[in-house]
Amino acid sequence: MNGRCSSLRNIRDNEEKDSAFRGMCHMIQANPSGILTDFIFFCDAVASWSNPKPDLKDMFAKVQQPLTPYKHLTYSIFF
Repeated sequence: MNGRCSSLRNIRDNEEKDSAFRGMCHMIQANPSGILTDFIFFCDAVASWSNPKPDLKDMFAKVQQPLTPYKHLTYSIFF
C-alpha cells in the first residue's frame, strides 16, 4: 500500500487517480486492520488531492470511521 500511495500522491487529479482511490477506500472498508501500518501514507496521498469529487470526499471520511477502534494502535506505531 505504501508504494501505491506514494505513486498516487504525485499524480495530478484525474479519473484514474479517482478510480484508484475509490478502490483503496473499498479495500480499507472491507479490511480496516490491513491498512494500519500504512495508514499515514494513505493520509498523505489523500492530502495530495486538490479538488476531489464530493462523493469521493465522503468516502475519505467513511474510511476513518472503521479505524476509530484502532486509533490507539496507530498512535503507538507512528509516535
